[in-house]
Amino acid sequence: MIKVEKFSISYRPNEDAGTIHLALADGSGADIVIDSPAEASFMWNLLRTEDEVYYDARHDLITCGMENVGSADD
Repeated sequence: MIKVEKFSISYRPNEDAGTIHLALADGSGADIVIDSPAEASFMWNLLRTEDEVYYDARHDLITCGMENVGSADD
């Protein structure tokens, strides 16, 4: 897994389709297809609020770092 350093999201409402563009810590990038406003909103929230987010190209997986149970911000 490679840490995500930066991201941007583009979305075409008329087509219910978009892309998340990731800039990764190893200097590479990745594009993830999103297909609904709910998915775009979820991914936007995950990417902007988590301290650590990782991308696994082999499994096309985005995951956040480990956190303690009940560690929600107040």
